[in-house]
Formats: sequence, structure tokens, C-alpha cells
Amino acid sequence: MISQPHTPNGLLAREREVEKIRTALAAAHEGDGSALVLEGDPGIGKTALL
Repeated sequence: MISQPHTPNGLLAREREVEKIRTALAAAHEGDGSALVLEGDPGIGKTALL
């Protein structure tokens, strides 16, 4: 199982997005492939999520 660290400071109200990323990573760890697309305006925290 992939460890689940606390949501980093500064990612307020991003629990849903972080959970989707964690779910995709856990599925990949089990051998299931998927893709994630992060889109949005500059400066909204896409890189911080990764």
C-alpha cells in the first residue's frame, strides 16, 4: 500500500483532488493504468498538487 502523508500545508480545500491523485497512484501500484489531466489557469496550484 502507498503511504498517505498529510495534505501539504498551503493546499487548503484540495482534499478531493489529493484523494483522486492518491487513488490513481494506488491503482498504478496494483498494476492498473490510468491518466490524470491537471488543467486550469496559471497560478491555481496544479504543480503544488503534484
